[in-house]
Amino acid sequence: MKRGQFFLCLCAVVALAGCIEATEVEGPARTLAAPDEQESIVSRGDIAGTWNRDESWFFSTVLDAPVGANRVGVLVELDQSGEMPVIEAQLYEGGEPVSEWTPLEVTWSETVHHVAVVDFSAIGDSAKLRLAATAIDSVRMMQWNAVIPGEPGEADASGSGGGDVVADGVSGGLQTAEYGLATDLADLGIVSRTKWGARATRCTAKNTLKTKMAVHYTVTPSTDPAARVRAIQAYHQDSRGWCDIGYHFLIGVDGTIYEGRPLDMLGAHVSNNNAGNIGISLIGCFHSSGCGSMGPIVPPEAMIEAAGRLMGTLSRRHNIALNTDKVRGHRDFPGASTDCPGDNVYVRLADMRSIGVNRGLDAPATEPPIINEPPAPPATCESLTCGSCETAPGCEWCAAEARCLSSSSACAWAGDVGTTACWDALWPCSVGTCWNPTANLAACGQWATDNDFTSGSFNTHRYWMTIPGGSPVTLELRRSAGNFAPALLVADRAGKVIFGGANSLHPSVAVSNVTNGRSGDTARVTLTSGQDVDVYVYVTGWQILDAGFKGTLPKTSKYHLSASQNCAPPPVLEPPPTGVCSGLACGQCEGSAGCSWCAARGECADSAGTCAWSGEVGTMACWDALWPCAVATCWDPTVSFATCGTWSRNEDYSSGSFSVHRYFAALPGGGPVTIRMQRTAGTYAPALLITDRAGKMIVGGEAVSLHPDVAVTNVVSGRTGATSEVTLYANTDMNVYVYVTSWAILDANFTGSIPTSAKYSLSAVQDCSGGTAPPVSTGTYAGLTQSGSEIPRFGLYNPTLHSVLGVWNEPYGEVVDYNGESWVRGSVSSFGGPNDTGVSSTETGAVSGENLRGLNNPLNPSASALAANPNGYYYVAMRWNYTPGGTSFWKAARLTVKNPSTGKTIVVRPVDWGPNTNTARTLDLSPQALKDLGLQTDDLALVAFAPPGTTLGVVP
Repeated sequence: MKRGQFFLCLCAVVALAGCIEATEVEGPARTLAAPDEQESIVSRGDIAGTWNRDESWFFSTVLDAPVGANRVGVLVELDQSGEMPVIEAQLYEGGEPVSEWTPLEVTWSETVHHVAVVDFSAIGDSAKLRLAATAIDSVRMMQWNAVIPGEPGEADASGSGGGDVVADGVSGGLQTAEYGLATDLADLGIVSRTKWGARATRCTAKNTLKTKMAVHYTVTPSTDPAARVRAIQAYHQDSRGWCDIGYHFLIGVDGTIYEGRPLDMLGAHVSNNNAGNIGISLIGCFHSSGCGSMGPIVPPEAMIEAAGRLMGTLSRRHNIALNTDKVRGHRDFPGASTDCPGDNVYVRLADMRSIGVNRGLDAPATEPPIINEPPAPPATCESLTCGSCETAPGCEWCAAEARCLSSSSACAWAGDVGTTACWDALWPCSVGTCWNPTANLAACGQWATDNDFTSGSFNTHRYWMTIPGGSPVTLELRRSAGNFAPALLVADRAGKVIFGGANSLHPSVAVSNVTNGRSGDTARVTLTSGQDVDVYVYVTGWQILDAGFKGTLPKTSKYHLSASQNCAPPPVLEPPPTGVCSGLACGQCEGSAGCSWCAARGECADSAGTCAWSGEVGTMACWDALWPCAVATCWDPTVSFATCGTWSRNEDYSSGSFSVHRYFAALPGGGPVTIRMQRTAGTYAPALLITDRAGKMIVGGEAVSLHPDVAVTNVVSGRTGATSEVTLYANTDMNVYVYVTSWAILDANFTGSIPTSAKYSLSAVQDCSGGTAPPVSTGTYAGLTQSGSEIPRFGLYNPTLHSVLGVWNEPYGEVVDYNGESWVRGSVSSFGGPNDTGVSSTETGAVSGENLRGLNNPLNPSASALAANPNGYYYVAMRWNYTPGGTSFWKAARLTVKNPSTGKTIVVRPVDWGPNTNTARTLDLSPQALKDLGLQTDDLALVAFAPPGTTLGVVP
């Protein structure tokens, strides 16, 4: 298996057939009847993963040309603006070359797009490309074909059963005059050929009688649609030899409609079915399995709306019934062998036809949204400059009602929400489609609702709610059905962000207990305000949020939304023990329960022995967790964490008297408790340390201690961000110390000071909604989360996966229960070692940098050789998320892998990234590990974290 690049392999074909006029070529005339078989799209990953390579070139797989070819053409898209890379083609007949390798010559270029062709004197039945090996990193994607250039013959018109196809009499089949957009279409918002910069058409075959429509997709990325339309036109004209772009209209993801081939001309988009057929193509990849590294996307609602309204206008203009016989996807035409227009568009064809029946381009796009009572009088809206970030109190509301300038400058959706984002929180409903219900939360009460997106009319539900002041209010959005990542956003009545997927520093509302929902089925946030606050609560999916509130959620999407305020008084805590210091040996590791407390009070001998702070916290560290306050200057408040509720507190270091805040608190047993320290001001890296009453570690910075009574399921250290967080399960109620400080203090052995500008919010939230507590970590099992990183599994948001494969969420690996522990289960294979021909002799692991063929060598080691080199024989690859810990975290990590049928277990270390998602596997192991587990390729295995530093190899 090739491991150097991990991209989906796709030989996607674009079914585009043609016009009546044909360019003459040497050799026997042949009609291109099945272009699907003579065109392919490949990504950089496809090239790296499926093309053969020598020292100088990547060689493509064979592209069959069953109806003949004497021209090879390409449309290349680069990652960034630059020159066309060196590409050569060779023609074949009967498997034997009939030409030399010949360079393609550039015919058209624009920034990242290039079209190039080469013509051959012979006619072949297949072709190959080769790309200079040095150019691989610059190529994003490549569309290429092997054809006899020119438009198909008269058979296309006569065989279609319709149309009034006539030549316009222009000599040589070239039309240099440009056709303008018809008068009745010119004022409907369609971007004309002139505006998007089209070449002059060469088409001569008029076809004014239109009787049907065909819907396509371009099988390309959807970014920069105008440039992409120009590139497609150049490719169709120069490479295929067509008179113009094949489609009559193209539609961008934002709903912009582009004029394609002049509507009065015969199109080139459905083989043998072009006469009378209007071609409409949606710009993007919309197939459920994706298109190479572009990944599958769902057509946004704006695109569906635009397509439907265009159909409505064309239906009335040409008297075409909007039914399944007259308006079809490309795949539905006789003789078509294609997935076009992609599954995600195909399932919306009925919606497009329905939209077209009701309205055309001359009608409003949708009914105006339901607007709640405006938070600010809109009378002066005309004078506001909407788009400038919060320049006036009413600007957000005016923008939401579309009463003033579009939000195209600083306040336009930037794809980022948080403390630094300039975001108009009411703007989403001017872009998206919002349903506007009201929620009634009583003080110290609870409210909940179950709703869904089955209507398909809305992509966001905006609840109007009053947050009672005083005690904290917890909002929770839980996905109950469908495949979407739940997202919660909260704004006040004036549109100022309170919570937008990340914390926002609202002047009167504190935010804590954030679960953003990207990688699970729940989004949650706790809000605390001194007085009642009217808010908007936006319920949507992260795919909608990431797309700037465009697109649609699956109609299967359902959710449970709840709000609750816990006003119960906190429990009264007993003071910590005073202890008897005399006679205790402070400095000896956990010599007695009371010594820690005495040392903290400075009432016994100094800790100069083995328990002195060594700068390391973990299972192997001999560290008295109460000792810090004998070195540092500690402030010691006593607090109460609410059972099944939320506690929060805002504090600072402005006095300059303390470098550590040590909270004495009761940790409630039962449901998980998330303790979170959020930096709200100042420059420092937040650090949390937690011990029991006797000083035994539970969490110490970046390390998790195996406490006998507490399971740790999530740790975010805070070293590289603004948040330190830990989630704990305690078997019973217990008293703990929570140390709040900075990493600079911790790394300096608790000496030094924190800037007086430093501020933080500390919160503790217990979730009692149900579920079984995970087992306390023992042996080689340490859960599915470690130091903020996750074992890859189905549904997890993974930006590394997206950057490599174009897929946002992990598609494989289900969480299962095995003997009371949560594991990820998935199919497995092996890689590396001297016999792995799927990797080159020089290929190295993406995580460890080791030569992959040099591992597991020799293949069948002796027992002594195995014992001497466990690093070389016990390793793993998964599709790691390099956020937040980077490759350095995974390089040091240990994983435990189990055969669920036999219970055999091994401990391995990450060395590489993979396998490819097209294998449907979750992990790859070393050959030795696979053998020791008694597994074969595609068998199921269980995987979880092991504690850091666990010995590699077979677990006895």
